[in-house]
Amino acid sequence: MQGLQKSIGLLCAGTQGLGTTKNDTLQADISFQGYNQDPSDPNRDPTIKAKTQYRTYFADNNSTGIVNNPIILLDGFDPGDKRKIEDCDCENDADCISGNMDSDNNFDSINYDSIVDLQDFTLSNGDDGNALETLRTEGFDVIIVNHPTYKTDDLNTPIVDPEEVTIDGGAYYIESNAFALVKLLQKTKALLVDNGSDAQIKLIGPSMGGQIAKYALSYMEKQEELTGDEEWDHNVSHYVSFDSLHLGANIPLGDQALLYLLSGESAAAK
Repeated sequence: MQGLQKSIGLLCAGTQGLGTTKNDTLQADISFQGYNQDPSDPNRDPTIKAKTQYRTYFADNNSTGIVNNPIILLDGFDPGDKRKIEDCDCENDADCISGNMDSDNNFDSINYDSIVDLQDFTLSNGDDGNALETLRTEGFDVIIVNHPTYKTDDLNTPIVDPEEVTIDGGAYYIESNAFALVKLLQKTKALLVDNGSDAQIKLIGPSMGGQIAKYALSYMEKQEELTGDEEWDHNVSHYVSFDSLHLGANIPLGDQALLYLLSGESAAAK
């Protein structure tokens, strides 16, 4: 079974009962290199064009498979891409399923939380609800974005190798993931124009997703201001961010020192 470490492709068709869905992947047009750009350092950050994957859940009243009224929901901080879009994505990924087995050696769907699972909520009357289902009922096409672990080419090197470096998208640079979102916003806007829809995009970013969204929107607005090119008009009418550390985070010095000491022995700590 092949995990997303070797493939950017989405691995399941979506759960039956969640309506019409469509899987897509994309790669940013804009390259990004991390903060370590020292050419003499063998561990310098690669220059890459970020990849992302997403699944569109079309509105209940939309059986055309064409985006007409989009809401984009970004995943948050997720090192190792442990939180897939749906349970079936984890079941079809060797690395994910191996860490989520129950005592009978079956996939533990009860304790595994996918992005779709995290849309569950409790209404004021005590009834259960699900944001994805509610939005689709209200006529929105919901686009859920995941930041996978993937292999790609390091543009710093002269050799073109699509598997040259491994990128942990769920914990990678906000700027890099934001450039993939820029591509998705441009693509979604173009789809709306082609489909004759005058709807505007709604963008939701929890956790790291809120910062990715903020950077992407700011970058596009700045580029539009500098160039006057409507290509950079993001067509986003509403941006919602929650549980996102826009003012940074206070990490105890002891924790920082411990991670520094372990960074030479543990890839996760580094």
